[in-house]
Amino acid sequence: MKNIEHDGKLLAQVISIEECEEEFSFFTRPEDALQIGLFRYDAGRVVQNHVHNVYPRTAEKTCEMMLVLKGRMRTDVFTNERELVQSVEVGANELIILLDGGHGFYVLEPGTVILEAKNGPYFGVAQDKVKF
Repeated sequence: MKNIEHDGKLLAQVISIEECEEEFSFFTRPEDALQIGLFRYDAGRVVQNHVHNVYPRTAEKTCEMMLVLKGRMRTDVFTNERELVQSVEVGANELIILLDGGHGFYVLEPGTVILEAKNGPYFGVAQDKVKF
């Protein structure tokens, strides 16, 4: 796992799925608005049936997780003040968790396939983001 930080603030994490050997790993901290974990189970493992309790949750910012299924991309990670902190390549079976600051993507290989997850609800581009 590679952390991208600026002034003591965690902006992003890059994680290779292949390097995760534990059965159950959560990469994000409990206080993060987006919770990302990886589960590696052997056949026959049972996860007990369950439902999640209704509980009010407040998120003041949008966090994202991008999992590259095929190909490669470059992610530019910025502070909230739009200062470039670092550019990092993310390839197949790697994910980047974007917890704070800004970001942009540049696809490096044709046919790149990326799965994105983020906290909702989604209010549309005009309310959700500022492009720069």
